[in-house]
Order: sequence, then structure tokens, then C-alpha cells
Amino acid sequence: METLLQFRRIADIPNARGVAAPFAGVLNTALVVAGGANFPKAYPWERGAKVWHDRIYRLREPDARWETIGRLPQPLGYGASFTVDGGVVIAGGSDSGRHYTSCWLMTERGGQIVFEPLPSLPIPIANVGFAKLGNLLVVVGGQETPASTAASKRVFAMDSTAFGKGWFELPPLPGPARILPGVGVVADSIFVCSGADLHPGPDGKAVRKYLRDCYRYTGFGGWKRLADLPKAAVAPPCPLPQIADGLAVFSGDDGSRAWIPQPVHPGFDADINLVTSKGIRALGSAPFAHVTTTAVAWRGSWVIPSGEIRPGVRTPAVWMITSPGE
Repeated sequence: METLLQFRRIADIPNARGVAAPFAGVLNTALVVAGGANFPKAYPWERGAKVWHDRIYRLREPDARWETIGRLPQPLGYGASFTVDGGVVIAGGSDSGRHYTSCWLMTERGGQIVFEPLPSLPIPIANVGFAKLGNLLVVVGGQETPASTAASKRVFAMDSTAFGKGWFELPPLPGPARILPGVGVVADSIFVCSGADLHPGPDGKAVRKYLRDCYRYTGFGGWKRLADLPKAAVAPPCPLPQIADGLAVFSGDDGSRAWIPQPVHPGFDADINLVTSKGIRALGSAPFAHVTTTAVAWRGSWVIPSGEIRPGVRTPAVWMITSPGE
């Protein structure tokens, strides 16, 4: 089945290797991408070190070139980001040593990028799923420390019109705990799809259990289980882009190639599944397969900036996705 979606590659971010898990959003009508992590000098199988970044890039128009406009308060990635009135909220995340509770509102004043501290998350958390339901910023699942062998099923929310009230907790996911789920919003509902549960392996390090289950949450009905995805889709671009009456799960890691050595890993599948409250529909495939990155609604399209294309390998490529009629 061929997709009716339209794809356009725009300017690469100005980091030749690309980054995984950046923060991204819209600031004063421009697209911004910040932070994330990569292996700048050598790949993991070459014993390269993973490095977290703090650079902030801005793209004013789809046909423009990226500018470097500032730095995050610290090198950071793998957290949540939300476009709100006046700026972009970044929440949680990690660096090479720990996971964080910190939250910031990134704004621009007098041509300078400014970070206003916001109430901290109740726990340090990274590798989360996230989406914005109206004014409500929602963070789902994740992992409390880099060495955690258990994932979280907790769900936190904060009202972007009342930051002073801080974060509060929604009912936890009814299924397994998970890292890197796909999370999105349609109308008054939050959807959570796939992700990976964690358990300790023989060496004491975390081992992933790849999940296919999907759930829908409403304030009046709570959580309800939906149809499963045809296969796992861990770390799809998040929040899941809304397409018509559903949410598009682009690519994702299904775990089927996890055993393949990194240097010869063929990359992730590029198939697209549309998740609705009534079931799952195949939407064909995309010309890219990026995982562990942030999707941003911008100028009537969805943008997928950078991300991971196979284990340890990022890409600087940026794609715009448009649904005809939208």
C-alpha cells in the first residue's frame, strides 16, 4: 500500500553526524532543535564515546539554512519538549552521568535565548514519551537512572497556563512499564503505543522487552486498551504526528534485528501505521526511518529532525511530512 502523505527533505541540521533524542519545537514561528547525543569521533563498535550536546539550531523558513543561536543550560537529551505560548518547554532528560528532574522554558528576548526555570518533575526521568493535550504537557514512562533495570509506568502532567502549580500525576499506564513509547493526542484523548519494558539481564544490565500494546486515556473514561500494533515500534518520532483521525507511528525499532552486529545493521523499517480508537491502518512507508527523535508541528506540516537510523548511527537529515487536505 502506498501512502498519500507527501514528504520533502529540507536542510540538514548543522551537525554532520546528526543527533538522537534532541529537544525541538517552535520559537517565534521558527523551528528550533537543541541538544541530543551522538558519537562524534568514532562509532560504538569502534569504541567511540557517546557525547551529549547543548547547541541550539534555528530554521526560520523551510527553504532557509539553519543558524546556531545559543546553548542549552547544559548538554542534554532524551527528555520531553513542548511548544507553548511564548517558547519551548524542555523537561527532564539525561547527560552522560545522570537523569534530571529539571525543566526550563526556552524563550527569546532581545535576540538572545533565555531559559526560565520551571517546577521540576517529581522524579528524574529520561527516555520518555510525551505529547501536549491542549494546555496540558504530558510525560509518559521512562527511566529514572542510566543504570535502571526497571522502566516507569507513571504519567506526569503540567498546565502550561499555570506553571506555578507544578507537575501532578495522572493514573499510571495499565500495561507494562516502558521506555521510549510513542505518545500522541487526538481531540481529548492521549494515546500511548509500544515502547520497551526493562528487566535485569544475566550481567545485571537492562534488557529490553519490546511491546506492541496501545492505550487511550480520557479524563472521563481513564485508560482503555486498543488494538496492538502489528509489531513493536520503540522510539518512533514523538509526539506521534496526527494524521486525519489518527496518529502516525513512523518506523520505530521492533527488536527483530537487535542481534545483528552494529556495523552491518541494515537500519530500521520505514513503514507507517496509523493508530485510531477503532484500530490500526497501514499507511505504506516513508522515504526515511528515523527513531529516537522529536516530531514538531510547523507550518501546516510535521517535521522530523535528525534522529537515529541504525544503532549508534544518527543522521542530520530533516524531513517535512504533509497530509493532503490539511
